[in-house]
Amino acid sequence: MMGMPVEILGRHHEWTHIRTPEGYEHWTLTSTLKSMSREQLTEWNQAEQAVVTALTTWIYEKPSAKSAHVSDAVGGDRLRYLGTRRGFIEVGFPDGRTGFISKKDAMKLSRWRREVPRDAASILHTAHTLMGVPYMWGGTSPKGVDCSGFVRTVLYLHDIIIPRNASQQALVGEHIKIAGDFSNLQPGDLLFYSGGSGINHVAMYIGNGCVVHAKSTKAGITITDYNYRTPVRFVRYLDD
Repeated sequence: MMGMPVEILGRHHEWTHIRTPEGYEHWTLTSTLKSMSREQLTEWNQAEQAVVTALTTWIYEKPSAKSAHVSDAVGGDRLRYLGTRRGFIEVGFPDGRTGFISKKDAMKLSRWRREVPRDAASILHTAHTLMGVPYMWGGTSPKGVDCSGFVRTVLYLHDIIIPRNASQQALVGEHIKIAGDFSNLQPGDLLFYSGGSGINHVAMYIGNGCVVHAKSTKAGITITDYNYRTPVRFVRYLDD
């Protein structure tokens, strides 16, 4: 995600070895990164920021949708907040570029955190807006998601931060002891499934015995019965 800090562990040709905030180690193209000193990172984190609230949008060269594109952006991206002009927010990139994003697609991070809804109905609405996003293993943005990336992205867009993968997500939140008829499940609860070698899938309960989840490369994000496989754990992140 744009604006996410990562630790650089090494380089090999055009690739850089990084560690994400969740502790995962990956390789990414060096051209996608902006190296910073710890002092520069501290300055970036302490500066006023803007957060992208639209699922997908453009950042423009000037405060006009008719001007050239500087970059695309997706929900959850964070940039430096530089002010407003004629219905646009001026933003700064980590690499020093600047651009303009429509006010309808972004807002000050501080304001967003005060106002973003965290109720189940709003969160499930966001989950439904991601229908059609492709399944992509390792994906955690509206450009592509896997099963755990899907629920993490949905909650992240409501400023609720959960771990990255399903086995980690199953260990936090409120563990629910389910009634025999599953009647105490609430919309927004997460259901976890095992593939025989531990938890390897997660879905979000939407009510009426159904879940929405990033099921597979072929099915993408879809709605199925909650018991299409036998769930092994239930976790509640949302208040009643």
